[in-house]
Amino acid sequence: MIKKKILLIGGGGFIGTNLVKYVFEELVEEPIDLVIVSRTKKNDQYTQNNIRYENGDYMDIIFLDKLFSREQFTHVFHFASTTVPVSSNQNIIGDIKDNLIATVNLLEIMKQHACNFILYLSSGGAVYGEFKQDSLDEQHPCEPISSYGVVKYTIEQYIKLYHRQNGLNYLILRISNPYGPFHVSEKQGVVNIAIRKAINKQPLVVWGTGEQSKDYIFVEDIIQIIWLLMKSDVKNEIFNIGSGNTITLNSILGSIKSLIPDFKVSYESSRPADVMKFSLDISKLNKQITFDMTSIEDGLTKTLEWEYSQKGINQ
Repeated sequence: MIKKKILLIGGGGFIGTNLVKYVFEELVEEPIDLVIVSRTKKNDQYTQNNIRYENGDYMDIIFLDKLFSREQFTHVFHFASTTVPVSSNQNIIGDIKDNLIATVNLLEIMKQHACNFILYLSSGGAVYGEFKQDSLDEQHPCEPISSYGVVKYTIEQYIKLYHRQNGLNYLILRISNPYGPFHVSEKQGVVNIAIRKAINKQPLVVWGTGEQSKDYIFVEDIIQIIWLLMKSDVKNEIFNIGSGNTITLNSILGSIKSLIPDFKVSYESSRPADVMKFSLDISKLNKQITFDMTSIEDGLTKTLEWEYSQKGINQ
């Protein structure tokens, strides 16, 4: 079996850290070398012979070129983003520079060093935009309502352009709303943010009525899906990655309140950059792999346990 040498960009983030943990704990016997580029401090907990950290910025072309020259990567996993939907509209030029241009530069470096596979994490809700259909498949038109979504969709198009022109192989995964362990953002990821505020006895401000209905997926499911697709040797495809079910935010908050009864919620006017309702059609994914999704109940319990563990509280 040919050894994979993977560059993980954004390995210090939420989904990236879960992937590193999975490689560390579950893929010990797999022929994989994982090099993680992150601007944040490395996580020594998951360092071993086949997992190494490089502190740096993938926007730095000189740094990236030297790294590719030394490591001769076979794969790139691109999980990085510097913006969220709402903040992206406040600095569109910065969003384009930090995410779109940086990714095109990455694709150029990959071409120069004959690295021929990229797995890119796109965004289901942000890319498709606001639609009233019950479920959106991968062929549905994309009409993003934030710079974040526009940039994500444009990156998808450039990846496909490099495929047509240079033979670059790719997997593009349009992720729904992930939640679970290793989430630390206070700007994006309402499930973790709500649980954290409940634990800290702080109120949560909800933008809108709370009846917005979305598809939420436990982060560990995303990681397992990635490796199932990689094992299936799927190439040059776009997949929706979600739970296949929608749930209102109020329902999730009600479940959290049942676990932490003194949790308080207030409501304010919604923000136009945030998609209020969407559901991903995952039938294409289900035809490719067989996988049992974590239920929202189990996912919330595991997330609550992790959030408690960060405060040193045993449950």
